[in-house]
Amino acid sequence: MNGEFHPIKVVAHPIDIEKREDGVQIINSQKALDDYARCWTDQLEYWAEKTPDQLFVAERDEQGDWHKVTYAQAVTRVRKIASWLLTQPVSVERPIVFLCGNSLEHLMLALAGMYVGIAHSPLSPAYSLIATDYTKLQGIFDILTLV
Repeated sequence: MNGEFHPIKVVAHPIDIEKREDGVQIINSQKALDDYARCWTDQLEYWAEKTPDQLFVAERDEQGDWHKVTYAQAVTRVRKIASWLLTQPVSVERPIVFLCGNSLEHLMLALAGMYVGIAHSPLSPAYSLIATDYTKLQGIFDILTLV
């Protein structure tokens, strides 16, 4: 290496900087935000309408076969799960808690929760599989549950 740097193009956006006496600096962009989706599931619906057969996500099973989900399939699954969630004892005050590893099912349930405005919290399975004292798990539930 000869000590030279590869030039990179950095876009300078106009900003306002407010310097406060306590050392805090507030930085605001002078450029207004472009239009953006209200939430992530709006983007999912957008792409399902625009590219319904496009692959959204895939997962391998134990045999190495792919389970694929298109945008259209994802929206259908998310809406069905969201409808079911509305009949369950979950709410803003009682979020969904995942005690599992990552999976397609986990993703679809998380998206369904987002779809109807119910938060979710993934927890490590070790909290229930390895632990012999469930005090930490109960403490997490207590923090997450507002009622």
